[in-house]
Amino acid sequence: MKHKIAFYLFDYKDGLFKKVYFHHWNDSKPVFTKNKRRAQEYFDKRSANKDIAQLRKVESPSAKTLSIKLEEA
Repeated sequence: MKHKIAFYLFDYKDGLFKKVYFHHWNDSKPVFTKNKRRAQEYFDKRSANKDIAQLRKVESPSAKTLSIKLEEA
């Protein structure tokens, strides 16, 4: 079963709640996409959980992370 990482956040810029998906790492910075089809796919939960652990450490000045979840692709 394939999984994707979903990010639920509050965007300070426009005051809206948003859902985005993890796409890839650009050096040490995560890149996100609104399109679920373009999101990174994980075939096992262990590798997904490694990225989730790293994503929990990332902070953004323009958004507040509400939750990070693993969803079925």
